[in-house]
Amino acid sequence: MIHQKKNIKYLVAFLNFYTYSRRILKRNQTLLITTIVSVICTLPILTAIPFAYLVYEETHIADFWVLRHQIKNKVYRRAVNVLGGYVHQTVCSEHPLLLCLSMCILLHSYGLLLKQCNENLYNINFSPSSIKCAEIFNDFCAIEVKTRLLKSTLSVPLFVSLFSSFSSLFFALATNLKANAEPTFSLELGINALIGIIVLFSLTVCSSRIPEYMTKIKTTARSLINKYQLRNMDAGKEIDYLLRMEKTDAVYLCACGMVDFKRSLLLSSFGTLFTYGVLIMNT
Repeated sequence: MIHQKKNIKYLVAFLNFYTYSRRILKRNQTLLITTIVSVICTLPILTAIPFAYLVYEETHIADFWVLRHQIKNKVYRRAVNVLGGYVHQTVCSEHPLLLCLSMCILLHSYGLLLKQCNENLYNINFSPSSIKCAEIFNDFCAIEVKTRLLKSTLSVPLFVSLFSSFSSLFFALATNLKANAEPTFSLELGINALIGIIVLFSLTVCSSRIPEYMTKIKTTARSLINKYQLRNMDAGKEIDYLLRMEKTDAVYLCACGMVDFKRSLLLSSFGTLFTYGVLIMNT
């Protein structure tokens, strides 16, 4: 955990060297990120109050929060329900969403660096200079190294988020289709399932953009190589830089080496959920 913390600090410090990434995030997304964080932080109390109202007459809920100690006073019981619901939603809703948001911001920032690198490469046209090609190549190599470090650093957090999301979705699906759950329990399961869908969708989309941008860089480099060769241009060093970029493998984010985050993961995930739901309904 300490090693991962140092890696994250190193990855964030690397982003600070690129003014493009800071400018884009500050101009377009600071307000959006602040709004999302505010909503996430207020979500536990917004869900705890309706939960306490719905379970007001159910004394066993309040007893559960205080380890089966019976609370006869209705005011105290309501306060315990609000506090218990708030703590529960903080653990089940706020923490997973904040973890997901942090990873998405980091992944999106490195995606922006790769996107800018592809744009710089595309704008070389047919008048390249060795210095400019070397700068682009050095930037790409540095970003690639940090991207691979990002992959290893986020491997365990991605696995935890993925496992938590699938567990919430499968448990909500099994309970609502098979058992006669209480309305309050169904509401809680619905909220957890919605959070699982948001986390799964956000992480898959943000993670899949990194290999997509790297593939675009490889395609751009291959296109420039073909154009140089067709025009018989004398660009030995430039061609060498482009060839090395074209041969670079795309980096796919993964969850502990078991699941690669591609856009096809969404289709297979919801297809599995649909199949699982059909099996439950037929049993």
